[in-house]
Amino acid sequence: MDVNSDIKAKSCFSMAVTTHSVNDDTLPGLTSAWDWPLESGATSSLWRRVAAEINEWGKRGGLIPTQITVVLPFVQVISPLRKAWQQELGDGLIPRIETTQTWAARLGGVHQPGAGPCGDPVLDHLQAQSWLRRLEQGQALDLANALVEPLVTMANDLMQAAGTLAPQERAAYWKQAGQLAEQPQPGVAGVEAALGPLAVAWASATEVWATDILFALADNVSALSQQRTALVVVQAGGPDALTQNLFARWPQQQRLWLNLDLFSSQQAHVQSTPDMFKRMEVQTDPLAVIAKEHPPVWQIASDAEDEAERAAAEVINLLNAGVMPVALCSQDRPIARRVRALLSRQGVALADETGWTLSTTRSAALVMSLVRSGLWDAPADTLLDAFKALPPNHEFTGGLDVLEACIRKQEVPKWPYEARPGWPLAAQQVLRRINDLVTTLRGTGQSSLWAHLQVFDQVLEQCGAKAFLLRDAAGIEALQILHCHELSAQPEADAEYVLSDFARQAQAVSMNYADFVRWVAHALETVTFIPPAPEQPQVVITPLARVMLRPFAAIVIPGCDEARLTAAPSLPGFWRESDRIALGLASRQRWWQRLQAQWVQALRLPRVSLIWRSIEGSQPLGPATLVQRLLNAEAEGGMQLSDQQPDQRTMRLLEAQSTPVPAPRPAKRLQVDMLSASAYQALRNCPYRFYALYMMQLREPDELDSELDQRDYGNWLHAVLKQFHEQRAHQNFPCTMASDTELLNACAQQLSENYDQAALILWRARWPDISVAYLSWLHGYESEGGQFEQAELAMRSQLTDQITLQGRIDRLDKKRDAPVVIDYKTERRSKTRQRVNEPFEDVQLPFYALLMEGQMVKGGDAVGEVSQADAASAFYLSLDEREGNVEAFSVKDLAQDKQALRQGIVNDLQRLEDGFPADPIGQAQACAYCSAIGLCRKKYWEADAQPAFSAADTAATKGAVQTGKLHD
Repeated sequence: MDVNSDIKAKSCFSMAVTTHSVNDDTLPGLTSAWDWPLESGATSSLWRRVAAEINEWGKRGGLIPTQITVVLPFVQVISPLRKAWQQELGDGLIPRIETTQTWAARLGGVHQPGAGPCGDPVLDHLQAQSWLRRLEQGQALDLANALVEPLVTMANDLMQAAGTLAPQERAAYWKQAGQLAEQPQPGVAGVEAALGPLAVAWASATEVWATDILFALADNVSALSQQRTALVVVQAGGPDALTQNLFARWPQQQRLWLNLDLFSSQQAHVQSTPDMFKRMEVQTDPLAVIAKEHPPVWQIASDAEDEAERAAAEVINLLNAGVMPVALCSQDRPIARRVRALLSRQGVALADETGWTLSTTRSAALVMSLVRSGLWDAPADTLLDAFKALPPNHEFTGGLDVLEACIRKQEVPKWPYEARPGWPLAAQQVLRRINDLVTTLRGTGQSSLWAHLQVFDQVLEQCGAKAFLLRDAAGIEALQILHCHELSAQPEADAEYVLSDFARQAQAVSMNYADFVRWVAHALETVTFIPPAPEQPQVVITPLARVMLRPFAAIVIPGCDEARLTAAPSLPGFWRESDRIALGLASRQRWWQRLQAQWVQALRLPRVSLIWRSIEGSQPLGPATLVQRLLNAEAEGGMQLSDQQPDQRTMRLLEAQSTPVPAPRPAKRLQVDMLSASAYQALRNCPYRFYALYMMQLREPDELDSELDQRDYGNWLHAVLKQFHEQRAHQNFPCTMASDTELLNACAQQLSENYDQAALILWRARWPDISVAYLSWLHGYESEGGQFEQAELAMRSQLTDQITLQGRIDRLDKKRDAPVVIDYKTERRSKTRQRVNEPFEDVQLPFYALLMEGQMVKGGDAVGEVSQADAASAFYLSLDEREGNVEAFSVKDLAQDKQALRQGIVNDLQRLEDGFPADPIGQAQACAYCSAIGLCRKKYWEADAQPAFSAADTAATKGAVQTGKLHD
């Protein structure tokens, strides 16, 4: 059997058969080397009895221990039996103690797949694609669809089942499999119906199984009667087809089958099978004996998190009591992962024999980020994440941060392949270097998988990622999955070099870069990463099938509900139950038999804790059938049912500590000497917000969101109107409604090319209404004397010796020789109207009026003044695309508002300089979209807490603008 099938555990059944598919030398993190004392669990006496029974049987047959080979169900129980033999019989000769896999490997058995599946999920995925092409319908199939995985699963299941048979029996097996595959399967039709025969054809192409050498040895022992080689099979967790078939071919006088299961629906089929539990009557339910001798404790949780916390608390209590090692059953993988996280926080030494998907590791995430950076539509965030994930001190350090700041400041959602004007040199250099690497990735085009991998390996080397990956266990495994160790080989320089099976397949498969990205993602998802284990773990996370007969002092089994510890799992493939049984495949009947045996073996441990949840979502859950049978066994035995174990978590009462209201007094060195309209609006809305964002200059990173929002629409519309008016001003023909419509639409189309076209659908639908409304307003406005002058005009005005005002005016017009300031608003028209309804409420237009008294700025230098600035007027132009309306709104008395604002700015900043506290007085909308909300933590204040400058003083605050006094 293939080791990877054990690691993946893709179905409940595959977890049950893992007891016979573990290679003792190839899997990292297995517990075979842990030197636990045999007495740490309840298995010490059992293993000593096994050792004594084997020794006595060997003596009766005239065998010495070295002539005996003991086959165990899985590799983790090899060490306990060796220790038991030494304790029971001394340090003399001991038999060979193996599993079927380690025994075959020691004898030189090698799996030779030929044209069949090899068990490597990555290589089998490639082979499955070529087999699917043989289907008539396969020519029209996308080979990345769901048919590839079912074919791989079905073929590997058949191959493993055939591997349990002697070579001379397989011809009949493949004939039977082919006949059953041709029969119509219920609910399966079309291309799916052809997968069965295809899987049989593919699996039967296997040339040699690794276990063939064991059958050859059995035949050799039978042929040479004088050869003294004995076989002892130890059964636990149910019978195994491979050991049964091997045992049947061994000479009867040289074989022994020890059944360590407390009960089994399949009794051993040989005369020389002793019952290791003769004290138990055959009719007795072993659950009743277990319930009487050491009944398990149990808890019922309310939900998944409660279940995980209860399991973690139970493990910690066991460890605190000196009970170790503890087995944590991974029956429910999400719960087991959560428990692992909780235990890791407490410093528990953990070993995880089940692991997690390699794609979820940091190293695999780096690999995927780098490979995705070569996609044509890769967003800027993807490339930034990829190269920022590289280890410190790589060549992009420093310059990458500058480049990211430029990209975020200008809100560039797609990766820029050319530097924008004004970007620093460091950003330009890093951008060129990254673009060179991206171009290298894309240069492969439609190539073989091997060519794609070679180029990607070069990029990993050049950017420094490969050296980083080689220092991490998960990174090494990711590189092995991508076969990077083969990519640097040069066959032309070595006449004896032989291409691997993967290399041959990879050179034969052609794909574009997008397909290559999907292939890498699939390769990383098909492998489970087993983290390195500590030398002496206190807790071992392992499936139920690996708990049996190991020296655990206790076991905690979460997930004992009817949905997870189930008797009817969903099985892969399109086979009927009767066909599964006939072909030796995973079947519900076989699964249930194994589960019962494994369950009883786990319950033999001295301390057993069962935990299940009572509800999942809105669905109530009951205990699993096996749990219910255990509880029933107590009642039927005349015993009182054990009570639910109390919650083992320790409750701590924490005194609520509310967050004090912040009231910083800004230092003089933090005083602002350059003020914008938005900055002063922040000061009026909430002094604390002004303190955090403008005095402390704290900023949250700009989002590179590909989804367009109202702000994006506003920026786009500003750019469209700017380009429209600048081009319109240089036309040498009269402007008509038709010509303006054509020009405006052309500008909109041109500036839309930088956006995702799918995201523009809503804008395009609303554009005709708003464009017509704008041109109608424009022609009426121009008929009254209005004339466009400039757009996006930067201004700077010296308010006092210490305060400079700065800002950018959307548009400056002339009307009867007087300047007109226009500020575009794409918000709701009602909101714009509200801005100008109450006197002294608006800041923006009076602020722009103050700016008009200053100078125009270009490139940081003053380039002139605005003539007749004192006569300037200003209004908001509402461009509400939702309603398709365009309307102008102006304040009632701009001159009065301007003077009040001038005095207010001076006095307010002076108050802050004098040490006035910057209280968080923001209310409603001012707090809803405030990026400093996480600093003031308003939600966590005491119920009766109020800032010194309270909400009750809001009215006085508004009036203070006129006099320039912030309220005390």
